[in-house]
Amino acid sequence: MTAPRPALLGGPPIRDALPTWPPRDSWVAAVFSELAASGDWGRYHGPYVEQLRSELQLLHGACEVFLTCSGSFANELAIRALRLPAGAEIILSAYDYKPNFTNIVQLGYVPVLVDIHPESAQLDVDQLEAAFSDRTGAALISHLQGSAVDVARVAQLAHARGVAVIEDACQQLGGTVQGRIAGTGGDLGTLSFGGSKLITAGRGGAVVTARADLAQRLKLETQRGNDIYPLSELQAAMLLPQLSRLSEARAERQQMVLQLQEM
Repeated sequence: MTAPRPALLGGPPIRDALPTWPPRDSWVAAVFSELAASGDWGRYHGPYVEQLRSELQLLHGACEVFLTCSGSFANELAIRALRLPAGAEIILSAYDYKPNFTNIVQLGYVPVLVDIHPESAQLDVDQLEAAFSDRTGAALISHLQGSAVDVARVAQLAHARGVAVIEDACQQLGGTVQGRIAGTGGDLGTLSFGGSKLITAGRGGAVVTARADLAQRLKLETQRGNDIYPLSELQAAMLLPQLSRLSEARAERQQMVLQLQEM
C-alpha cells in the first residue's frame, strides 16, 4: 500500500487551515468606501487621528496619547523622552522583542538582561533587584504571549531607586494587569497596532503617559514643524471600528487559541 503524498506535494492535508488574523469583516470595505468618498485618507491632519487619540485616552485614563508609525518606534520614543545620560543602563528581559534591545543600543544606552521565569517566559521579578546599578536609568518591561509581568512590584523597586519604568503593552492592548489597564502601570506605556495585534492597521503604535513632564518631552520629540513618524488618517480610520469592539475581538482571538491547541 502506497502512503499518501504529503500536503506540500499535493496530498490531502491532515489538519484544517490555520486561523487567520485580522478577521474578514464587512466594516473594512465600508471604511475604505467612506474614505474614498470624503478624501480624508490623504490628509496630513483629519478627524480620524484625533478621534482615535481621544478614545485611547479614555481607555487608558492617560493625560496624553501620542500616536506613532509603529510599536517599535513607540518604545524608542518612550526611551528618548526619559532624556537619560549617555551610557545609562536600561533593564529588560533576556527574552523580549528584538527591536527593544536594538532600540536601546542604537540610542547609545546599555541593555542589562534579566533572566525569565521558567513557568511564564516573562521577566523574573525576583531577579530584578540584582540588575540595578548606579547607572540604571530605566526598566523596559514587556508583557508577552498573553502573560503579564508584576508591573506594580517592578515600579516599586525601580521608583525607590529613582529609575523610570516603561511598560510595553504592545501585546496587551486593552488588557488588565493587577486591576489596571496595561500600559498605565509605569511612567510610560507603549502600544502596537501591527498586523498580528488585537486591533490592527498593519502598522502603527502609541505612547501613553500620565506624567505632564514626560508628555511635554514627547511633544518636543514628535513636533518638528510637522508630526514625525505619524499614524495616518487611513490607519486611524481602520482602527476606530476595531477599538469599539475590543471585547469581541478578544473573544475571537481566544477561540483561535483553543483551535490551535486542539490541532
